[in-house]
Amino acid sequence: MNERFEQFYAEHFGTAWPQMRAALLKHHLPMLRFASTHKEKVRELFAQHHFSFETLPWYAHAALWPKELPFGETVPGITEGLLYAMNASSLIPPLVLSRALSDLIQKGVDVKILDACAAPGGKTLVLAEEMPNAHITANELSADRLGRLRATLNQYHYEDIRTQKSQAETLFKKFPDHYDGILLDAPCSSEAHVMASEKHLSEWSPNRVKQMQFRQLALLGGLLLALKPGGVLLYSTCSLAPEENEIVVAKFLNKRGEHIELLNAHDYFNATGSNGLPIVSHEIASKLIRIFPDKDHLDPMFVAVFRKKITVQEESTRVGRAGMETLEDDL
Repeated sequence: MNERFEQFYAEHFGTAWPQMRAALLKHHLPMLRFASTHKEKVRELFAQHHFSFETLPWYAHAALWPKELPFGETVPGITEGLLYAMNASSLIPPLVLSRALSDLIQKGVDVKILDACAAPGGKTLVLAEEMPNAHITANELSADRLGRLRATLNQYHYEDIRTQKSQAETLFKKFPDHYDGILLDAPCSSEAHVMASEKHLSEWSPNRVKQMQFRQLALLGGLLLALKPGGVLLYSTCSLAPEENEIVVAKFLNKRGEHIELLNAHDYFNATGSNGLPIVSHEIASKLIRIFPDKDHLDPMFVAVFRKKITVQEESTRVGRAGMETLEDDL
């Protein structure tokens, strides 16, 4: 027990905190993601082992953990690169980003995607599945985690995805206005992981949340500069702390509002009733997705979607280039 931890979250969530706390301590079975081309193979594999095969109601390429298999035992298909175990909440950020970019993807243009903090690689796999023709770069700062990321991509036959070890907030120096879409699943407090570790729980303090917020805003500011005008930047955390979620969004909009607009994340994922907390304006909160740990056996997840505005000068340049291309075609 860490009294500062308990007091911090009780002040934020009041009488709802004990239920959230209990949900965070309860282990949620992961779901098993598979490539769309492997669905029948996975179904047959489950049948061979007399496992029930059932997919998520809202995502057809993820099987529920078989009721017949105790958690902790090896699932057939994982070592063969057919199945990847992850919490269902982790599917939401890459699905939202891919859907927000669907018009661009359908045009067949040269789409460049960055997974800014990509390890261990589950969200990168979803991006690759949902945007098979996109050029995806998976970035990770930690050398150990980068090794794990590369092993994941190799195991699931995505060796062509480019990986790199860079500080995500400084990528704009090499790649200004470069990416059409960026997924920032930001480093965060991750209360579920803190509560699962006696050491981390004993070391926790409110200052940890402040440090996380500072890092998250730095990442958003730097990645915005690496995003093309008109591009989409998705911000997500698995934290409950409003300081790392709604307040980060409000501060980012306040500082960079002339360059960005907040899109409605619910347009890309049906999360009715899962808005952001009303500590920010209703207009902002209603466009955010916040999944609480006591809902539908999901782990915490927060999602915000930004679009980089196109300036008048940039639009004139774009129209001019399009006109020249049309003229060249006519000639």
